[in-house]
Amino acid sequence: MTHVGQAWPDRPADDGGMKRTRISLPLVVLIAVAALVLGSFGSAHAATLTAKSVKKIAAKVVAKKAPGLSVAHAATATKADTATKADSATKATTATTAEDANKLAGQSPQLYLDRIGFVSSNSVGINADAGNTLATVSITVPQGASIIHMIGTASIPANTGELNSVWTRVDSTDCSTLSGPDYVRRSSAKGHTTLTTQFATPTTAGTHTVVLCGTNQTTGVFATGVSLSVETVPRGSSGGGSL
Repeated sequence: MTHVGQAWPDRPADDGGMKRTRISLPLVVLIAVAALVLGSFGSAHAATLTAKSVKKIAAKVVAKKAPGLSVAHAATATKADTATKADSATKATTATTAEDANKLAGQSPQLYLDRIGFVSSNSVGINADAGNTLATVSITVPQGASIIHMIGTASIPANTGELNSVWTRVDSTDCSTLSGPDYVRRSSAKGHTTLTTQFATPTTAGTHTVVLCGTNQTTGVFATGVSLSVETVPRGSSGGGSL
């Protein structure tokens, strides 16, 4: 019996054990295609269509329209484009750039560090016919900077005809010996003169001591304007670690 104006009670959440039917994606596509087919053939032919004929016609319609079909949005496929190319992961571009950023022209920054030690004095005694220490500089050579450049200067007010000499020594504070390769490359002149000596030599990383030595012939004097500069050199003349 139908009761006018009487509302039907809401269906309970549990349908008495009945399972809800989920329509699969292929079936949905088939239904959509069938609707397209019916729209194409009209209601007059619809009554004569069977499930088999609908599938056959649907296959033809899909094949015909396939070139123009596209997926509305393939979020996963969009992301997969990056994963497929994987330019950064394959070439490790970012990692390579980060590694190069810690270097200069492919070399460690340590190879480009300059350090300098300097000392000066206005009056230093020079004994006659003996080697004397005029100035001393201690410098720490950084790893990779394997060359040091030394420049020493002294004004010696010697008498006319008296020979004066200056030279540098590395890792030896004894200037008394008037021999050796460092003494051989000394700068010399007679009379009241200003002498400058400079020398570059390969060395090792760590702390080194450089001294400026001087001598005067016959008469002991006081040298003035004495200075010693020692600088680390990161790269040699050819861009390498040696001279």
